[in-house]
Amino acid sequence: MSAPSPRQMLPTLRLGFLVTPPSLRAALNKAKFVSDWHSSTLPQAALARFIDEGAFARHLRRVSAIYRKRHQILADAISRDFAEHLELIPSTTGLHLTALARRMSADQIAAIARRAADRGVAVQVLSNFAVGAIPRAGVMLGYGAIPTSHIEEGVHLLRACFDSEP
Repeated sequence: MSAPSPRQMLPTLRLGFLVTPPSLRAALNKAKFVSDWHSSTLPQAALARFIDEGAFARHLRRVSAIYRKRHQILADAISRDFAEHLELIPSTTGLHLTALARRMSADQIAAIARRAADRGVAVQVLSNFAVGAIPRAGVMLGYGAIPTSHIEEGVHLLRACFDSEP
């Protein structure tokens, strides 16, 4: 038996779904009620219908090839253009890639991220996610909401931010 797999589909509506074995459903329904009893039933019903009628499966089939291509373009660019600065963490799922800094500090990476933001490129700094540990220097780059045709331009702008690092 595999563990339940949470999926957050519509964060602004606070909707998601969980695929779980039947034996866990009653306990998970109770946990959901205790932790989040106020979810609107209309959006929940709409999401359930979307899934039940196969629209979600069709959507996943349609976008999976798009996301796979974006993932590959970005992974290739990081490996090719940032090899001296970043070490890509291998991944096969999600809509982000993560890379650790080879020699730069978390502060240097944060400065690069600020310069990138000034140029319209959003970069998540790994040190922002550290809790109770020494922050790792690195970046997380999302590609879910970026048109495939804009990834190379964003990579080029980000590279310029690394090149201008003092």
